[in-house]
Amino acid sequence: ALVAGIAHFLWRHSLFIGIGLPLRVPAQKVGAAAGLAAALVYVALAGFGIPAQRTLLMLAVVTAAVWRARIVAAPQVLAVALLVVLVFDPWAVLWPGFWLSFFAIVCLVLASDGRAVSRPTGMRQAVAAGVHSQFVATVGLLPLTVLLFSQVSLVGPIANAVAIPLVSFIVTPLALLGSVLPAPLHGWLLQSAHAALDWLAVALHWLSGLPLAVWQAPEPDRLVTGLALVGTLWLLAPRGWPWRWAGVLAWLPLLSAGPESPRSGVWLTAFDIGQGNAVLVETRNFRLLYDTGPAWSPESDGGSRVIVPYLRSRGITRLDGLVISHSDLDHAGRALPARGSRRRLDQLVVAGVPSAAGDAAARAACGLRCRTAVVVG
Repeated sequence: ALVAGIAHFLWRHSLFIGIGLPLRVPAQKVGAAAGLAAALVYVALAGFGIPAQRTLLMLAVVTAAVWRARIVAAPQVLAVALLVVLVFDPWAVLWPGFWLSFFAIVCLVLASDGRAVSRPTGMRQAVAAGVHSQFVATVGLLPLTVLLFSQVSLVGPIANAVAIPLVSFIVTPLALLGSVLPAPLHGWLLQSAHAALDWLAVALHWLSGLPLAVWQAPEPDRLVTGLALVGTLWLLAPRGWPWRWAGVLAWLPLLSAGPESPRSGVWLTAFDIGQGNAVLVETRNFRLLYDTGPAWSPESDGGSRVIVPYLRSRGITRLDGLVISHSDLDHAGRALPARGSRRRLDQLVVAGVPSAAGDAAARAACGLRCRTAVVVG
């Protein structure tokens, strides 16, 4: 947008040399072409991710429409961009970013009735437009987020409200200018961009640590997800649509679902964690994890890579017990509570572990929501 605006301004004023360039090529066409070229470079720097591809293709469709003097509606632009993405990369449908990216735009288009959004004329209008867009994107993506990740960030709108303006209007311009300007200007600009990002990381880390930062739910089935999506589209329908608020009712099966448990007998889930052992034992009113698998490196272990994602997909936020059979690294790992601190553990039993390691595991668990710990030497 910045490059397009500058190109449009310079071309409209004939580069201030009095040649009459707009009489040869309209300034709107030049601005659109310059913006598309800048977007291509920027998307290449970003690695051609699905959201970046979608944006580039939508800009290409709009630019083509401007050059052919045709008026296109937002749904047409989105449909063509979707088609082109699938033609170039049919496997994109397997990536969560594909569905989240395009469905977010569908919700924004639906909420605006497919019409172009007028440019805000003041700070209040700009803030209102930003809040409305964030609300639409958050509400619209909730069913898909639960389906794909079994959790929803409750602080996401707040984080976006801070991160998007900061990165868009401060970090990115400073980084781009710092990459082309000579010393010492480039050093000052890049250090300023880094300082802004550092402050943002601290703020986001604080937000992510809040007790209610994330809401978790079991992975829904297709019927529940489809019902929630229909309710979402109904809720975000344009003004004048009857009973829009009733769309929330279609979310009830999604929001009220709890983790499944056996009605009778015992469920045994053996995790595929390679060398070692990790088994989840479930009855109707009790869940116990026997061993936590191996620890491969300081950043990777069976608990964080396998067990915690499984518990998250089931919507399990509480374990009644954790048994660590002995101190071998492929059985004890780093213990699940340290890697899944949002899950409550009622009791930890450490057996066959040297007292120092057992005490350390007990302290780690109890410091993180474990009610009692027993160390059996």
